[in-house]
Amino acid sequence: MNFFQALGLSQDLISETVLAGQPAAVSAIDSEPPAPRGVIAAALVKVPVPSVIAEKFTRLERFCADAERTTFAPSDDALVLRGVAASANPAMARFKLEILCTLLRQAGCSAPVLNLSAAAKGTGQPFSISMTDMPAEPELDSSASPRITDHLAALIVADPARAWRIDDAATHLGLTGRSLQRYLLAENSTFSKVLRTARTNVARRLLEGKSHSLAEIGFCCGYADQAHFQREFRKVVQVTPRKYRLGQRAA
Repeated sequence: MNFFQALGLSQDLISETVLAGQPAAVSAIDSEPPAPRGVIAAALVKVPVPSVIAEKFTRLERFCADAERTTFAPSDDALVLRGVAASANPAMARFKLEILCTLLRQAGCSAPVLNLSAAAKGTGQPFSISMTDMPAEPELDSSASPRITDHLAALIVADPARAWRIDDAATHLGLTGRSLQRYLLAENSTFSKVLRTARTNVARRLLEGKSHSLAEIGFCCGYADQAHFQREFRKVVQVTPRKYRLGQRAA
């Protein structure tokens, strides 16, 4: 699965000029890229927060072992994304950033505008994407259970494609990272254990269907790559995702 396939985009849609990486190619993209579609695109825009969408975007690049990588810098303004795009092929870098703008529009962010710096920085192309407005961040589903373990699991399942970290999860639960860790230990659990189990439960549900590939499921469940998906899933279920799916079909 390559980056464009993951977003439901055909490689044929990218002009030969863009693929060639000629200087003129930067101005050759005369229209917006087609809208990404499919389960991965839906996972990217599930939570309409630009920084979260950007984090998932870069994780998809890594998951697909894409040669053109994007890095984002911390921003004090929720309506502005800043970063550096790999510029070995400036036209391709711009094309991918335009795809990101399309994803932001799909998430409900208003008027995302890409600004590319005229000067390259090392091997990268500095850029910013500014928006005029964004939807309110929805409350992610939690649990009615008194157990913090169940609240954390429900939070992860509500947005499994996110690269959850303990401090991020704690903020959503109204806690500090240390407090969350302490409550989990009191329930004989840990953040990594809850994360692994929650991801596995989502993966099992998706594997029981026929609609999505193993690679799509791996990304949508928050795994770093397919090897990570195989390894973590097997720790919990004792079989690989492929064998689990085959077993479900045979049952």
